[in-house]
Amino acid sequence: MGQGIGPGRRLVFTVFDIIRDLILLVALFGLTIFVHELGHFLAAIWSGMVVDVFSIGFGPAIWQKKIKGVVFKVSWIPLGGYVAIPQLDPSAMEAVQGKDGEKIRDLPEVSAGKKIFVSLAGVTGNVILAVLLAWIIYWSPSVITEEGNTTIGSVEEASDAYAAGIRAGDRIVAVNGEAVKTWTDYIMLCVFAGEGGSKVTLELDSETGKKTVDLPTMETDLGVHAIEGLEKSSICAVGDVMAGSAAEESGLQPRDIIREFDGQKVLNSIHLIGLVSERREQTVEAVIERDGNPVTVQITPKYNEELDRVMIGIAFAPVQGVSWMQYKRPAAQLKNDLWQIVRMLKALTTRGEAKAAAKGIGGPTFILFSLWMAIRASFMNAIGLIRFININLAVLNLLPIPVLDGGHLVFALWEGITRRKLHPKFVNTVVNVFATILICLILFITVRDFFKIPKFIKAVRGVQEEVEAPSSEDPDEQPEDQ
Repeated sequence: MGQGIGPGRRLVFTVFDIIRDLILLVALFGLTIFVHELGHFLAAIWSGMVVDVFSIGFGPAIWQKKIKGVVFKVSWIPLGGYVAIPQLDPSAMEAVQGKDGEKIRDLPEVSAGKKIFVSLAGVTGNVILAVLLAWIIYWSPSVITEEGNTTIGSVEEASDAYAAGIRAGDRIVAVNGEAVKTWTDYIMLCVFAGEGGSKVTLELDSETGKKTVDLPTMETDLGVHAIEGLEKSSICAVGDVMAGSAAEESGLQPRDIIREFDGQKVLNSIHLIGLVSERREQTVEAVIERDGNPVTVQITPKYNEELDRVMIGIAFAPVQGVSWMQYKRPAAQLKNDLWQIVRMLKALTTRGEAKAAAKGIGGPTFILFSLWMAIRASFMNAIGLIRFININLAVLNLLPIPVLDGGHLVFALWEGITRRKLHPKFVNTVVNVFATILICLILFITVRDFFKIPKFIKAVRGVQEEVEAPSSEDPDEQPEDQ
C-alpha cells in the first residue's frame, strides 16, 4: 500500500546499475521475509517444538541444506516464506508449501501458550527490524523531512481549485470533515472519497481566515482520483554553497533550511528562485533554520553574467517527501506507518470508500517495483520503504484469517479458552480454502499491477520533467528529491 515514491533519479541506467539495484532489492526484501520467519523459528526452538523446514520463498527449492534435522532452503517463488512446524500446523499449509505427501508423525502435545508465543514471534521480528530502520533514518544526516506539512505550494490558475479561491500558502486542515496532518493524509482521503468523480470538501486555513470549498476529483493515470491543480509546498534545504557567492558571504551553510526571504514565507524552491530573481543587488533579510533554531542573515542576490540569472549561489538538498519519509523521529515514523495501514483497512470495510481503496492496494509486483524505484531515489529512501513494509506485514499477518499468523493465533486462543482442540481436518480444510482464496487474490492483483507499471513509469517521468532543472550548471535549480 503506497501513495507514490517520488521522482528520485532519472529512469536511465547502465547494466551495472541494474545489477546493483537488483542485489539491493533482493537483499532488502529478503531481509523482511527472513526476520519474520526467523522469529517463528527461534520461538519454536526455544519452546521445544519440532521444526522441519525453514524456507525463504515458496515452491521448489533453488538451494537447500539439512542441518540438525531442519531443512533450510531458498525457493523459487519469492512472495514470502514459511517455517514448517508440525506441532503448530501439521498439514494445513500443503497448498502453499507444496508438501510431498509425507505422513503426519506422532509428536508431543504443545500447550496453547507456546502456540501463541510462536504465532506472535514472526510479527515481533518485523516490528524489531522496523524500529532499527527507523533509528537508522533518524541518525542519518542526509535525511531531511517535512513533518506535518499540508501547506499548498502552488495552484494552477486554470484549475477549479484556483477558481474556488484556493491560493499558495493556504493550509489544508481537513478533508470531508476528517483532520489531516500530512500531505499523504490529504491524498489518501481524496482517493477514498473520490470514486466516480464525486466532490471533496476541503477545509483550509489562510491569511484571510478559514474557508471551506467543494472540489471535484479527476482520475489520474494510475486509476485513482485526485484534485487537479494543487501541489504541496516543500522546504528549501541548502545542499551546497558556492565559493564566493552571496550565500557564502551571508553565512549560509549546508543543511540550513530557508524559511523566509525578504519577509515572505518560502513555499518551495521554485518560489525562492522567483523571490531571488526579483531582488537583484538588494540586501534583504532571510530567516533560516539551523539545527532546529531560527537564525537571521542578510543576503544580496547577485547577477551571474555567465548564466544570465540573478542568484544567491546554493544547490538545494534533496528533501524526502514520500509517504514513508515524512518524519525524522522514530516514534513518529512508526506511528505514521501504522496510521496509513489502519486507515486503509478501515476504508476497505467502509461503504463508499471500499471500491476506491481497493484500487489503491498494491500486490507483489507493485511492492517490488516501488522498492526498486525507492532504491533508484536513494538508499535511505529504500530503508524507509522497507520499514513501512515491515509494519505493513506485521499488521496484516495479525488479521484473524486462517493461513496467516492471526489465524493460528485464533486457533490457539480457542484451544486455550475452551480446553479443546479443533479437529485437524476442520483446520486443514479452512486453512486450505483461505490459502486458495489468498493465492487467487494475489494473482489477480499481480496481473492488475503489471498493466499499471507503464502508466506508473509515465507518471514518474512526468514529475521528473517538471522538477528537474533546465541547466545542471545552475546551482539555484538543482532538482529536489521529492
